[in-house]
Amino acid sequence: MSIQIPLLFLVGVKYTQGMKKLPPDIRAYFVEQGRIGGLSGGHARAESLSPERRREIAKKAIATRWARERAKKKGRKND
Repeated sequence: MSIQIPLLFLVGVKYTQGMKKLPPDIRAYFVEQGRIGGLSGGHARAESLSPERRREIAKKAIATRWARERAKKKGRKND
């Protein structure tokens, strides 16, 4: 037995977790809000990080990317 918890949105529409898709007007609202946050989020984060911390994050991303590539190549040889 699952309990559906109603979520109340700022636009005043009730939504339950069991619904497959949001109504188009509510979806448009959330897309707009996400875009507003997305446009400023990366710049604000970059400004708040020190150059050393940005470098650490970049090195970790590169290591992860290369590890993924190595795993792909290794998987192909075993096929």
